[in-house]
Amino acid sequence: MFQDHPHLSLPDAAAPLWRYVDLWKFVSLLEHASLWFSRLDTLEDPYEGLPTKPLMDDVWSIIEAGIESERASRAQLASHSARVFQSGRETLAVSCWHVNPVESLAMWRLYAPAGEGIAIRTTFENFRRSFSGTEQIVYGGLVQYVDFESYRVESFNVLHWATLKRLSFAHEREFRAMVMSSDWPPPKGIPVRVDVNTLITYVYVSPQRLLGTLMLLSAYVHGTAQGRSFPITPSGAPGLHAPPYRPRKRCLAQLRMILDEQGSADSRISESLRLSSCHDPRFWVLIAVAAGSQKWTSPC
Repeated sequence: MFQDHPHLSLPDAAAPLWRYVDLWKFVSLLEHASLWFSRLDTLEDPYEGLPTKPLMDDVWSIIEAGIESERASRAQLASHSARVFQSGRETLAVSCWHVNPVESLAMWRLYAPAGEGIAIRTTFENFRRSFSGTEQIVYGGLVQYVDFESYRVESFNVLHWATLKRLSFAHEREFRAMVMSSDWPPPKGIPVRVDVNTLITYVYVSPQRLLGTLMLLSAYVHGTAQGRSFPITPSGAPGLHAPPYRPRKRCLAQLRMILDEQGSADSRISESLRLSSCHDPRFWVLIAVAAGSQKWTSPC
């Protein structure tokens, strides 16, 4: 379940949250009905989950304070605090979302640079409710972008530290969900069960390069196979659109046959097939697998 925390700030209930991922991660979300939380110390930023410099300086200054005879015990205390800082990074896992009322071209370019991307849109209220059937406790908070050299942390709390990032990351406008691992050594990530129907409000598909209409069809078939339905539409962000290419007729005919056999063909699929435009056979195979068919015989 989602649980509030006194040291974490939350968005408004109607605030739009976005997650930009590649197609394969999106398919995994649908297949497993689980949201992947990555361990903090596996993220690229080496400052993830650490307190700011003033608090770190305070901890190490303990060694210099007081009388000389207590220096060893103070050094041991400072060393223990440093281990606490590191263990927090290892036991805490996060799922990162972008807070924005509209699509972000920058996020598309960062997380779907080859055009193989999916953007999931939800609201904070739907995000919170999607964990109502989850046994794990999920926390969440808006990330604060601060000067790590001068900002003084107000609490000795690892959840608070996990929502602090350097000013150079302010473009991310991040909301961060967090779970604590109970295993040791902790895994690289934690799958958390989620109600996909509640979580996903819209899905936007990048039409760049490998052409989103095919991804749209794949996403629709996966959703149908799992008994789920949500609006799927090409991205409206400027600068992402590329001229379409026509698929080979043999591919379309074979795919139509597979979908007809699975009872998945309807007007939306027919329209997607008419507009679809990708020569990459990986996506056609993905569609066939999504429809539960073993009859795919050849790539395009």
